[in-house]
Order: sequence, then structure tokens, then C-alpha cells
Amino acid sequence: MLPEQACPSNAESKIPLLLLLKILTFPVTLGSGGSGGVFSPVLYVAAMLTEARGRL
Repeated sequence: MLPEQACPSNAESKIPLLLLLKILTFPVTLGSGGSGGVFSPVLYVAAMLTEARGRL
């Protein structure tokens, strides 16, 4: 499978949206008393930022 086939072009437009949603929902979850963890969401945000930077 070629890299172009593994990642459709419309997935690129979803990366900033997913990153923004994660950043917005994380404090809401913790503020409402949910146990969302702290370390794992930070890893997710860092991975999404790295992915977005790599696509530039």
C-alpha cells in the first residue's frame, strides 16, 4: 500500500479539527468531575501537533 492510499487527502483537513476538539473537551471533562487523566491527553495533543507539523 502506498502512503498516498493509506491516508486520504480529506484526513488532512480533520487533523486541526480533532486537535481543537481535544483541547476544548479536556478541561470540560476534568471540570465536570470526569476522570480523563492528564498525561494521556497531553500525549494525544502532542502527537496531533507533530502530525500537523509534518504535513506542512
